[in-house]
Amino acid sequence: MDPEAQKKSGFFSKIPRKLKWLIVALVFNNIAIGYLLVYLTAFFPELGISAGVVGLLLGLEGAMVLLSIPLGIRSDRKGRKKLLLVGTSLVPLPIILIALTVNIAILVVAAIILGIAESTALSTWNAIIADQTSLENRDASFSLSFILGNGAIAFGFLLPTLIPTLQSITRLSSIIIHQDLLVLMGWSQPSRPSGCSASSRATRKHPTRQN
Repeated sequence: MDPEAQKKSGFFSKIPRKLKWLIVALVFNNIAIGYLLVYLTAFFPELGISAGVVGLLLGLEGAMVLLSIPLGIRSDRKGRKKLLLVGTSLVPLPIILIALTVNIAILVVAAIILGIAESTALSTWNAIIADQTSLENRDASFSLSFILGNGAIAFGFLLPTLIPTLQSITRLSSIIIHQDLLVLMGWSQPSRPSGCSASSRATRKHPTRQN
């Protein structure tokens, strides 16, 4: 594309189409994570889950994210596509488990799985963007990822404000609506984001240059 035409068409128009769809697909993941944090910290106590258990679940999830360091090393050596696919495929399971049970043992397992899933994203996501972009569109790609990712988490934080309206429309209790909404979040997760195969091909054809 002509540089002048590209400049007029907008900052984000420079982003490769498949990468743009991949960024958009992972918005659902971030909405779910944002809502899940509210669910654990604000709604779980209403179900009789103690603050200590909530802290344990959040701590386990955070501890598993430390795996992003060895997973990042592995992804540099073995490839990032499979690792990201594993992570995105794991996300729905813990979310649905957390929505459907208050059994502490199951919740602990769910928190660990969710932490592992998040660690795969942390260890691969920025590298995948770098692999699929050039100097001309890298800033735009990272900017779009940051804006949509953080905006989606913020939207997840705000979802509980819709609960009273949903209660008045459906005549259901807030507990049922919260649980059903979290299950919906789990089912809405993209198990195979479009663009992953493209990222694998891009990595093989255009490996990231080492400075």
